[in-house]
Amino acid sequence: MPLIPNSLNHILAVPQRQPDQTVGSLPLSNLTTGLKAYDGTVPGLRHPDTEAFNFYTLNHLVGRLQSVFHPDEPLPQWAVPIVTDYRDTLVDQSVRLAFYLLLTTTRESRHQHSHTERYEEKHKALFGNDAHKALMAFASVVTNKGESSAIDTLKKHPPDVTIDQYMRHLSYVFHSGKFSGGYGGHPWGNIADCLWGAVNGTYSLEVMVDLGYALAHNNGPVFNKGMLYHNYSGEFMHLLDLQRAGMLPALCLDSSPLSSLDIDPTITQMAKRVQTELGGLPDKVDGLKVWQYAIGNNKSHWKNKFNLSHEQTSGAKKPAAAAPTKKPQAGEAIPYHPNYTVTLLEHTR
Repeated sequence: MPLIPNSLNHILAVPQRQPDQTVGSLPLSNLTTGLKAYDGTVPGLRHPDTEAFNFYTLNHLVGRLQSVFHPDEPLPQWAVPIVTDYRDTLVDQSVRLAFYLLLTTTRESRHQHSHTERYEEKHKALFGNDAHKALMAFASVVTNKGESSAIDTLKKHPPDVTIDQYMRHLSYVFHSGKFSGGYGGHPWGNIADCLWGAVNGTYSLEVMVDLGYALAHNNGPVFNKGMLYHNYSGEFMHLLDLQRAGMLPALCLDSSPLSSLDIDPTITQMAKRVQTELGGLPDKVDGLKVWQYAIGNNKSHWKNKFNLSHEQTSGAKKPAAAAPTKKPQAGEAIPYHPNYTVTLLEHTR
């Protein structure tokens, strides 16, 4: 049945929104060839704060439209650019973030210490003899090498394995290998798992992006590696608090709770139009709700920011999680909650 033009299903009909198990079966060299082409055509660094705000806010606006309009109903003309902008943002960001996760996990894997016979035996059992040899040979080349050397080796001489095998290998390296304190380990295993889940079809690239901005390594958010993104700002974690509380659209009306954020005026106009036509968006940031969803020391920040009293915070119940906090396993479906990021990877220590 053909899709109805300008309907939600028509505009959002992109591969990034559907799990795809076929990607992982492609040769890793296909991905590294694409990476080299991407390096040459899409230069420059992006600000993770801005990227996250754009994705989550547009996602929230589309979620509001989805709650009103049938997926196969032609949208009113004012709504079409909103859904189109979200789709294009998703496609653009999913490519950059996937390459970033590939590069950073490869580079971090070089810190692995020498491994035991048991480690190698289990690795061989997981991957089979040929893939095991190729992956171990690649690991021996990049181990203890410089940052750029590891990346150059991946681009020029990727191991002869599939994309799925390589990401599963990196997951194994971090979760089962030995690292010095502050390097590698389970936090980096979670970062590798985020991309692995997308390439093996556990979830879509859309969910990968949703998860990706909440990723953290041993020393904070993952966006501080100098590749494809600028370093995250001091308010990045506050932005994630606002996202979990569903308050990012409110910043389009009152940006004072996150004054350093450079908000695209087009998105501001879109948020105002949705509010005018449909309502249902927060007119201002609910400080108590943000405090409820805040992580760790961020609670003190929001308590002071909104002058919340002890009586207010002591009586506030912690909201139920918007999505599961356990790490998805390969082949396991997870529900996707459009307006909330999954809060599973920000504080892994």
